[in-house]
Amino acid sequence: GSEMCIRDRGVDMSFLNNRLAFSADFYIRDTKDMLTSGVALPSVYGADSPKMNSADLRTKGYELSLSWRDEFQLLRRPFTYSVTVTFNDYVTDITKYDNPDRTFAKSYYEGMRWGEIWGYRIGGLFATDAEAAGYDVDQTAVNNRINAAAGSERGLHAGDLKFLDLDGDNVISIGKNTVDDPGDRKIIGNSEPRYIYTISLNADWNGFFLSALFDGVGRQQWFPSDESLFWGMYNRPYNQVPTWHLQNYWTEDRPNAYLPRYVGYYGPMNAGTANINTRYLQDVSYIRLKNLQFGYELPKRWISKIGLSKVSVYFSGENLWSWSPLYRYTKDFDVTVANKKSDTDLQSSSSDNKGDGHNYPVMRSFSFGISITY
Repeated sequence: GSEMCIRDRGVDMSFLNNRLAFSADFYIRDTKDMLTSGVALPSVYGADSPKMNSADLRTKGYELSLSWRDEFQLLRRPFTYSVTVTFNDYVTDITKYDNPDRTFAKSYYEGMRWGEIWGYRIGGLFATDAEAAGYDVDQTAVNNRINAAAGSERGLHAGDLKFLDLDGDNVISIGKNTVDDPGDRKIIGNSEPRYIYTISLNADWNGFFLSALFDGVGRQQWFPSDESLFWGMYNRPYNQVPTWHLQNYWTEDRPNAYLPRYVGYYGPMNAGTANINTRYLQDVSYIRLKNLQFGYELPKRWISKIGLSKVSVYFSGENLWSWSPLYRYTKDFDVTVANKKSDTDLQSSSSDNKGDGHNYPVMRSFSFGISITY
Protein backbone atom coordinates (compact mmCIF):
# COMPACT_ATOMS: atom_id res chain seq x y z
CA GLY A 1 0.00 0.00 0.00
CA SER A 2 0.94 3.65 -0.21
CA GLU A 3 2.62 5.54 2.60
CA MET A 4 2.47 9.17 3.67
CA CYS A 5 5.14 11.46 5.09
CA ILE A 6 4.22 14.90 6.49
CA ARG A 7 6.61 17.69 7.42
CA ASP A 8 4.94 20.49 9.35
CA ARG A 9 6.03 23.83 10.83
CA GLY A 10 3.84 26.25 12.73
CA VAL A 11 3.84 29.40 14.79
CA ASP A 12 1.32 31.03 17.16
CA MET A 13 1.62 34.63 18.34
CA SER A 14 -0.51 37.15 20.22
CA PHE A 15 -0.11 40.89 20.76
CA LEU A 16 -1.72 43.85 22.51
CA ASN A 17 -2.93 41.94 25.55
CA ASN A 18 -4.24 39.09 23.37
CA ARG A 19 -6.47 41.35 21.31
CA LEU A 20 -4.53 40.45 18.17
CA ALA A 21 -3.70 36.80 17.49
CA PHE A 22 -1.93 35.19 14.57
CA SER A 23 -1.16 31.59 13.68
CA ALA A 24 0.52 30.00 10.69
CA ASP A 25 1.08 26.41 9.65
CA PHE A 26 3.21 25.27 6.71
CA TYR A 27 3.40 21.69 5.52
CA ILE A 28 4.73 19.35 2.85
CA ARG A 29 2.98 16.02 2.43
CA ASP A 30 4.52 13.26 0.33
CA THR A 31 2.35 10.31 -0.66
CA LYS A 32 4.51 7.46 -1.91
CA ASP A 33 3.81 4.31 -3.93
CA MET A 34 0.20 5.01 -4.85
CA LEU A 35 -1.63 2.20 -6.63
CA THR A 36 -2.01 2.93 -10.38
CA SER A 37 -2.27 1.06 -13.66
CA GLY A 38 0.87 -0.90 -14.41
CA VAL A 39 2.83 -1.36 -17.64
CA ALA A 40 0.61 -2.62 -20.46
CA LEU A 41 1.00 -6.33 -21.16
CA PRO A 42 1.25 -7.83 -24.68
CA SER A 43 -2.15 -8.99 -25.93
CA VAL A 44 -0.95 -12.59 -25.99
CA TYR A 45 -1.29 -12.61 -22.19
CA GLY A 46 -5.05 -12.16 -22.53
CA ALA A 47 -5.31 -10.07 -19.38
CA ASP A 48 -5.33 -6.44 -18.29
CA SER A 49 -2.16 -4.98 -16.83
CA PRO A 50 -1.92 -5.44 -13.07
CA LYS A 51 -2.06 -2.54 -10.65
CA MET A 52 1.31 -1.33 -9.40
CA ASN A 53 2.52 0.93 -6.60
CA SER A 54 4.14 3.35 -9.04
CA ALA A 55 3.01 6.92 -8.38
CA ASP A 56 4.08 9.64 -5.93
CA LEU A 57 2.38 12.91 -5.01
CA ARG A 58 3.68 15.98 -3.18
CA THR A 59 1.35 18.57 -1.66
CA LYS A 60 2.68 21.88 -0.38
CA GLY A 61 0.40 24.17 1.56
CA TYR A 62 -0.13 26.63 4.36
CA GLU A 63 -2.90 27.76 6.69
CA LEU A 64 -3.06 31.24 8.21
CA SER A 65 -5.36 32.73 10.83
CA LEU A 66 -5.59 36.34 12.03
CA SER A 67 -8.06 37.54 14.65
CA TRP A 68 -8.82 40.79 16.43
CA ARG A 69 -11.11 41.11 19.43
CA ASP A 70 -11.80 44.24 21.46
CA GLU A 71 -14.36 46.13 23.49
CA PHE A 72 -15.36 49.79 23.80
CA GLN A 73 -18.16 51.83 25.35
CA LEU A 74 -21.19 52.63 23.21
CA LEU A 75 -23.89 54.73 24.92
CA ARG A 76 -22.26 53.82 28.23
CA ARG A 77 -22.61 50.11 27.58
CA PRO A 78 -19.83 47.72 26.49
CA PHE A 79 -19.72 46.85 22.78
CA THR A 80 -17.75 43.64 22.27
CA TYR A 81 -16.67 42.53 18.82
CA SER A 82 -14.27 40.19 17.03
CA VAL A 83 -13.06 39.60 13.50
CA THR A 84 -11.31 36.39 12.42
CA VAL A 85 -9.88 35.73 8.97
CA THR A 86 -8.52 32.36 7.85
CA PHE A 87 -6.63 31.77 4.64
CA ASN A 88 -5.21 28.57 3.23
CA ASP A 89 -3.72 27.39 -0.02
CA TYR A 90 -2.10 24.24 -1.39
CA VAL A 91 -0.83 22.75 -4.63
CA THR A 92 -0.30 19.10 -5.48
CA ASP A 93 2.25 17.86 -8.02
CA ILE A 94 2.81 14.38 -9.36
CA THR A 95 6.45 13.57 -8.61
CA LYS A 96 6.49 10.06 -10.09
CA TYR A 97 4.30 8.35 -12.68
CA ASP A 98 4.90 5.64 -15.25
CA ASN A 99 4.41 7.72 -18.39
CA PRO A 100 7.90 8.28 -19.87
CA ASP A 101 6.56 9.90 -23.06
CA ARG A 102 4.37 12.25 -20.99
CA THR A 103 1.48 11.56 -23.32
CA PHE A 104 -2.00 12.92 -22.62
CA ALA A 105 -3.35 9.53 -23.69
CA LYS A 106 -2.56 8.62 -20.11
CA SER A 107 -4.33 10.76 -17.57
CA TYR A 108 -1.24 11.75 -15.60
CA TYR A 109 2.45 12.41 -16.03
CA GLU A 110 5.46 13.22 -13.87
CA GLY A 111 5.62 16.96 -13.21
CA MET A 112 1.88 17.47 -13.65
CA ARG A 113 0.13 19.88 -11.33
CA TRP A 114 -3.12 18.41 -10.07
CA GLY A 115 -6.15 20.01 -11.75
CA GLU A 116 -4.30 21.69 -14.60
CA ILE A 117 -6.42 22.54 -17.65
CA TRP A 118 -4.91 22.47 -21.13
CA GLY A 119 -6.66 24.31 -23.92
CA TYR A 120 -6.56 26.44 -27.03
CA ARG A 121 -6.23 30.22 -27.12
CA ILE A 122 -8.94 32.19 -28.90
CA GLY A 123 -8.36 35.41 -30.83
CA GLY A 124 -11.98 36.56 -30.68
CA LEU A 125 -14.72 36.06 -33.24
CA PHE A 126 -14.37 36.62 -36.99
CA ALA A 127 -15.94 39.98 -37.85
CA THR A 128 -16.82 39.14 -41.47
CA ASP A 129 -17.15 36.14 -43.77
CA ALA A 130 -14.19 37.48 -45.74
CA GLU A 131 -11.99 37.54 -42.64
CA ALA A 132 -13.03 33.96 -41.80
CA ALA A 133 -12.41 32.70 -45.32
CA GLY A 134 -9.05 34.45 -45.46
CA TYR A 135 -7.73 32.97 -42.21
CA ASP A 136 -4.78 30.88 -43.37
CA VAL A 137 -5.00 28.44 -40.47
CA ASP A 138 -6.84 25.14 -40.88
CA GLN A 139 -9.37 24.80 -38.04
CA THR A 140 -10.96 21.60 -39.34
CA ALA A 141 -9.98 19.61 -36.26
CA VAL A 142 -12.02 21.84 -33.95
CA ASN A 143 -14.76 22.72 -36.47
CA ASN A 144 -15.40 19.35 -38.07
CA ARG A 145 -19.19 19.73 -37.95
CA ILE A 146 -19.05 23.16 -39.57
CA ASN A 147 -16.63 22.05 -42.26
CA ALA A 148 -18.77 19.02 -43.03
CA ALA A 149 -21.95 21.09 -43.36
CA ALA A 150 -23.64 21.38 -46.73
CA GLY A 151 -23.75 24.30 -49.16
CA SER A 152 -23.30 27.84 -47.89
CA GLU A 153 -22.88 26.64 -44.31
CA ARG A 154 -19.60 24.93 -45.14
CA GLY A 155 -16.48 26.47 -43.64
CA LEU A 156 -15.94 29.36 -41.25
CA HIS A 157 -18.16 32.43 -41.13
CA ALA A 158 -18.47 35.74 -39.37
CA GLY A 159 -19.20 35.08 -35.70
CA ASP A 160 -17.12 31.91 -35.54
CA LEU A 161 -14.31 31.38 -33.06
CA LYS A 162 -10.80 32.15 -34.25
CA PHE A 163 -8.40 29.58 -32.81
CA LEU A 164 -4.80 30.80 -32.56
CA ASP A 165 -1.99 28.84 -34.20
CA LEU A 166 0.61 28.69 -31.42
CA ASP A 167 3.10 26.26 -32.98
CA GLY A 168 3.23 28.00 -36.37
CA ASP A 169 2.26 25.08 -38.63
CA ASN A 170 -0.98 26.73 -39.87
CA VAL A 171 -3.06 23.84 -38.53
CA ILE A 172 -4.99 23.78 -35.25
CA SER A 173 -4.14 20.40 -33.77
CA ILE A 174 -3.13 18.46 -30.69
CA GLY A 175 0.35 17.79 -32.13
CA LYS A 176 1.73 14.51 -30.84
CA ASN A 177 -0.63 14.82 -27.86
CA THR A 178 2.23 15.02 -25.41
CA VAL A 179 3.40 17.60 -22.90
CA ASP A 180 6.43 18.33 -25.10
CA ASP A 181 4.35 18.54 -28.30
CA PRO A 182 0.79 19.57 -27.32
CA GLY A 183 0.07 21.23 -30.66
CA ASP A 184 -1.67 24.56 -30.13
CA ARG A 185 -2.66 23.95 -26.52
CA LYS A 186 -1.22 25.50 -23.39
CA ILE A 187 -2.05 25.31 -19.70
CA ILE A 188 -4.84 27.89 -19.42
CA GLY A 189 -6.16 27.26 -15.91
CA ASN A 190 -6.66 24.88 -13.02
CA SER A 191 -9.80 23.27 -11.65
CA GLU A 192 -8.51 22.98 -8.07
CA PRO A 193 -9.53 25.72 -5.59
CA ARG A 194 -6.82 28.15 -4.53
CA TYR A 195 -6.70 30.82 -1.82
CA ILE A 196 -9.55 29.45 0.29
CA TYR A 197 -10.70 31.86 2.97
CA THR A 198 -13.28 32.58 5.67
CA ILE A 199 -14.23 35.84 7.39
CA SER A 200 -16.02 35.59 10.72
CA LEU A 201 -17.64 38.62 12.39
CA ASN A 202 -19.16 38.72 15.88
CA ALA A 203 -20.61 41.59 17.91
CA ASP A 204 -22.52 41.88 21.22
CA TRP A 205 -24.09 44.99 22.75
CA ASN A 206 -26.75 45.50 25.38
CA GLY A 207 -28.32 42.10 24.80
CA PHE A 208 -28.19 42.31 21.00
CA PHE A 209 -25.87 39.90 19.20
CA LEU A 210 -24.81 39.58 15.59
CA SER A 211 -22.63 37.02 13.82
CA ALA A 212 -21.76 36.54 10.16
CA LEU A 213 -19.61 33.99 8.38
CA PHE A 214 -18.32 34.49 4.84
CA ASP A 215 -16.37 31.90 2.90
CA GLY A 216 -14.89 31.83 -0.54
CA VAL A 217 -12.28 30.76 -3.06
CA GLY A 218 -9.85 33.25 -4.57
CA ARG A 219 -9.04 31.40 -7.79
CA GLN A 220 -10.55 28.43 -9.60
CA GLN A 221 -11.45 27.68 -13.22
CA TRP A 222 -14.13 25.53 -14.81
CA PHE A 223 -14.68 24.55 -18.42
CA PRO A 224 -18.20 23.15 -18.89
CA SER A 225 -18.08 19.59 -20.18
CA ASP A 226 -19.65 18.49 -23.44
CA GLU A 227 -23.02 17.56 -21.91
CA SER A 228 -23.26 20.64 -19.74
CA LEU A 229 -26.47 22.66 -19.72
CA PHE A 230 -24.18 25.66 -20.15
CA TRP A 231 -24.02 25.12 -23.94
CA GLY A 232 -27.72 24.98 -24.70
CA MET A 233 -28.41 24.61 -28.43
CA TYR A 234 -24.73 24.87 -29.33
CA ASN A 235 -24.50 21.29 -28.10
CA ARG A 236 -27.62 20.01 -29.84
CA PRO A 237 -30.19 22.09 -31.74
CA TYR A 238 -33.05 20.41 -29.90
CA ASN A 239 -31.77 21.44 -26.48
CA GLN A 240 -33.38 24.21 -24.50
CA VAL A 241 -32.07 27.74 -24.94
CA PRO A 242 -30.75 29.17 -21.65
CA THR A 243 -32.21 32.63 -21.11
CA TRP A 244 -28.74 34.11 -20.65
CA HIS A 245 -27.94 33.16 -24.27
CA LEU A 246 -30.59 35.56 -25.54
CA GLN A 247 -29.13 38.89 -26.72
CA ASN A 248 -25.71 37.45 -25.91
CA TYR A 249 -24.74 35.63 -29.13
CA TRP A 250 -23.09 37.07 -32.24
CA THR A 251 -25.09 38.78 -34.95
CA GLU A 252 -24.14 41.57 -37.31
CA ASP A 253 -25.81 43.94 -34.88
CA ARG A 254 -23.93 42.43 -31.91
CA PRO A 255 -20.33 42.06 -33.16
CA ASN A 256 -18.92 42.14 -29.62
CA ALA A 257 -21.19 39.40 -28.23
CA TYR A 258 -19.75 36.84 -25.84
CA LEU A 259 -21.12 33.77 -27.64
CA PRO A 260 -20.50 32.89 -31.32
CA ARG A 261 -23.15 32.72 -34.04
CA TYR A 262 -25.96 30.42 -33.04
CA VAL A 263 -25.30 27.03 -34.63
CA GLY A 264 -26.32 23.58 -33.42
CA TYR A 265 -23.61 20.95 -33.00
CA TYR A 266 -21.08 23.75 -32.82
CA GLY A 267 -17.70 22.01 -32.79
CA PRO A 268 -15.78 24.24 -30.38
CA MET A 269 -18.58 23.80 -27.86
CA ASN A 270 -20.42 20.53 -28.31
CA ALA A 271 -17.07 18.71 -28.37
CA GLY A 272 -16.57 20.17 -24.91
CA THR A 273 -13.51 18.79 -23.20
CA ALA A 274 -11.77 18.08 -26.52
CA ASN A 275 -11.84 21.76 -27.49
CA ILE A 276 -11.29 23.52 -24.18
CA ASN A 277 -10.41 27.14 -24.88
CA THR A 278 -9.66 30.40 -23.13
CA ARG A 279 -12.80 32.25 -24.24
CA TYR A 280 -15.24 29.98 -22.41
CA LEU A 281 -13.05 28.95 -19.51
CA GLN A 282 -15.07 30.16 -16.53
CA ASP A 283 -13.78 31.88 -13.42
CA VAL A 284 -15.64 30.21 -10.55
CA SER A 285 -13.94 31.98 -7.68
CA TYR A 286 -16.56 33.28 -5.27
CA ILE A 287 -17.48 34.85 -1.97
CA ARG A 288 -20.57 33.67 -0.07
CA LEU A 289 -22.42 34.77 3.04
CA LYS A 290 -22.64 31.30 4.51
CA ASN A 291 -24.39 32.22 7.75
CA LEU A 292 -25.95 35.32 9.33
CA GLN A 293 -27.50 35.43 12.78
CA PHE A 294 -29.04 38.33 14.62
CA GLY A 295 -30.80 38.18 17.95
CA TYR A 296 -31.64 39.64 21.31
CA GLU A 297 -31.16 38.20 24.77
CA LEU A 298 -33.89 39.32 27.13
CA PRO A 299 -32.69 41.06 30.33
CA LYS A 300 -32.32 38.66 33.24
CA ARG A 301 -34.42 40.91 35.46
CA TRP A 302 -37.38 40.24 33.15
CA ILE A 303 -37.11 36.47 32.99
CA SER A 304 -35.83 35.58 36.45
CA LYS A 305 -39.27 36.33 37.88
CA ILE A 306 -40.71 33.37 35.95
CA GLY A 307 -37.86 31.00 36.79
CA LEU A 308 -35.85 31.25 33.58
CA SER A 309 -32.11 31.87 33.38
CA LYS A 310 -31.76 32.81 29.69
CA VAL A 311 -34.15 33.60 26.84
CA SER A 312 -33.02 34.66 23.36
CA VAL A 313 -34.95 35.38 20.18
CA TYR A 314 -33.06 35.28 16.91
CA PHE A 315 -33.11 35.24 13.12
CA SER A 316 -30.72 32.96 11.23
CA GLY A 317 -30.05 32.70 7.49
CA GLU A 318 -27.93 30.24 5.53
CA ASN A 319 -26.36 30.90 2.11
CA LEU A 320 -28.10 34.26 1.79
CA TRP A 321 -25.83 35.79 -0.83
CA SER A 322 -22.96 34.93 -3.13
CA TRP A 323 -20.99 36.59 -5.92
CA SER A 324 -18.77 35.14 -8.61
CA PRO A 325 -17.37 36.25 -11.98
CA LEU A 326 -19.40 33.34 -13.41
CA TYR A 327 -22.57 35.26 -12.55
CA ARG A 328 -21.68 37.95 -15.09
CA TYR A 329 -22.80 35.41 -17.67
CA THR A 330 -25.16 33.01 -15.97
CA LYS A 331 -26.72 32.23 -12.62
CA ASP A 332 -28.04 28.89 -13.85
CA PHE A 333 -25.30 27.14 -11.88
CA ASP A 334 -24.47 27.31 -8.22
CA VAL A 335 -20.86 28.37 -8.40
CA THR A 336 -19.89 26.13 -5.49
CA VAL A 337 -21.00 22.95 -7.29
CA ALA A 338 -20.61 23.92 -10.97
CA ASN A 339 -17.40 22.02 -11.59
CA LYS A 340 -18.40 18.87 -9.75
CA LYS A 341 -19.71 15.72 -11.36
CA SER A 342 -23.41 15.05 -11.41
CA ASP A 343 -25.24 13.69 -8.41
CA THR A 344 -25.99 10.04 -9.09
CA ASP A 345 -29.68 10.38 -8.22
CA LEU A 346 -30.06 13.06 -10.90
CA GLN A 347 -28.65 10.92 -13.70
CA SER A 348 -30.78 9.40 -16.41
CA SER A 349 -27.86 7.31 -17.67
CA SER A 350 -24.27 6.62 -16.82
CA SER A 351 -23.11 9.08 -19.49
CA ASP A 352 -24.80 11.92 -17.62
CA ASN A 353 -22.08 11.76 -15.01
CA LYS A 354 -19.94 14.02 -17.18
CA GLY A 355 -22.66 16.65 -17.48
CA ASP A 356 -21.90 19.57 -15.20
CA GLY A 357 -24.86 21.28 -13.63
CA HIS A 358 -26.86 18.20 -12.69
CA ASN A 359 -26.39 19.00 -9.02
CA TYR A 360 -28.62 20.16 -6.21
CA PRO A 361 -27.70 23.78 -5.50
CA VAL A 362 -26.65 24.95 -2.08
CA MET A 363 -29.96 25.72 -0.42
CA ARG A 364 -30.85 29.15 0.97
CA SER A 365 -32.75 28.99 4.24
CA PHE A 366 -34.24 31.36 6.80
CA SER A 367 -35.25 30.58 10.33
CA PHE A 368 -36.63 32.41 13.34
CA GLY A 369 -36.36 30.94 16.78
CA ILE A 370 -36.44 31.32 20.50
CA SER A 371 -33.98 29.72 22.90
CA ILE A 372 -35.10 29.16 26.50
CA THR A 373 -32.83 27.99 29.31
CA TYR A 374 -34.35 27.09 32.67
